[in-house]
Amino acid sequence: LVWRPRALRPGLERIDAGWNTRFAWKPVAKRRHRHGHLYLNLAWPVRCQKNYAVHHVVWVHYYGEWPPTPIDHANGDPADNRITNLRLASQTQNMRNSRRRSDNTSGVKGVSWAKKEGKWAAYITINGRGTSLGRFHSKEEAIRVRRAAALKYFGEFASEHHDFAGGGSF
Repeated sequence: LVWRPRALRPGLERIDAGWNTRFAWKPVAKRRHRHGHLYLNLAWPVRCQKNYAVHHVVWVHYYGEWPPTPIDHANGDPADNRITNLRLASQTQNMRNSRRRSDNTSGVKGVSWAKKEGKWAAYITINGRGTSLGRFHSKEEAIRVRRAAALKYFGEFASEHHDFAGGGSF
């Protein structure tokens, strides 16, 4: 979302031109939530200021209605609010498409080192329950099994674009 230029009104040309220089074609929202989503403050009607997530505003502008469910950013970038990147999702689907945790030491979502066994463990959460996919001698094998399980259970919501340290895809 960007500010459109103001028309130059008679007697207010300088004010409108100054506004256009400062704001026209620049992003409406610059404030990021700690999770990366962009927010803007709308004050319409007057004295009814409220912060809105930009992805909700884009959805309403495009479809003409408030989204009935949470909105997921398909590519995992919460600041990418192109309508082609937004899709409706249940809370569960949205979580499936979440980023790898910052404290993840393997670099891969759903894969960790099982020190006790001296092997790599693969796991996945299905319907709120953690499920072991097995223990493996190589990290690559654990990754392959985890990727296959994510595709099987999560389909288009498998977060292949940001599950893995180097990016990449299934």
